[in-house]
Amino acid sequence: MPIGDVSFPNVPFIAAKSGIPKMNKSISGSFGLSLTKNDHLTSILSQLDKQIVTIKIAGGISGGGGIISAGIGLLTLGGEDKGCKNYKYVKASCDWSTGLQVGSLDNLPKIKMSDSLPNMYGPKGQIDALAKGLGVPIPSNAKERYVFPCKKNMPDITLTVGVLGGTTANVILKPDQYIEKTFNETGEDVKTTCQLYFMPNEALPNSNDNIWTMGQAFMFNRCISVNLKDETIGFADKN
Repeated sequence: MPIGDVSFPNVPFIAAKSGIPKMNKSISGSFGLSLTKNDHLTSILSQLDKQIVTIKIAGGISGGGGIISAGIGLLTLGGEDKGCKNYKYVKASCDWSTGLQVGSLDNLPKIKMSDSLPNMYGPKGQIDALAKGLGVPIPSNAKERYVFPCKKNMPDITLTVGVLGGTTANVILKPDQYIEKTFNETGEDVKTTCQLYFMPNEALPNSNDNIWTMGQAFMFNRCISVNLKDETIGFADKN
């Protein structure tokens, strides 16, 4: 893999822990490469002027009636993806995660990204409060989706991210980034319903209620950039 005058023959910089495919299939696992000094990606980026890696999902979101997933993305080494604008950087912790400014100050939750999950997962109490604020019924089963009749003029959702005491940034979720439309055919009629891409952590195995895991819905039409030298993570919307 040549980068300018520097060549790295046969250096793997992405590894799969499970689901190694024989064909073009998705690989399970968390999105991100730890900010360590010994991994291959850090070695590669150390040769570049800008130690930045940026990822963007170029396909759509997995889901029933929502945007059909193309199963592709774009990885940019040595800089920001120019297909996005207005990058906002905050201090990062390990595994490409940062703080989410909700909850009590002494128990600050983390927000991390996962390209293998379609939805966005968080503490049930806060997901329920979000659904209530949007006028969406709360399901009796924590593993069920938040389904509701589709509405017009749903609001944007603002997430404030950043570690405690540091710089923060607002990340905006448009309605099409947190609402999925489903279509059910009954005879000649087609019924449209909506459901949130948000789900409680109980829907995940081995969940941690102090973690918000943001899947493809969060990453669609958004670039996520990590500066390994500054140890920051940036968010930007697609042009």
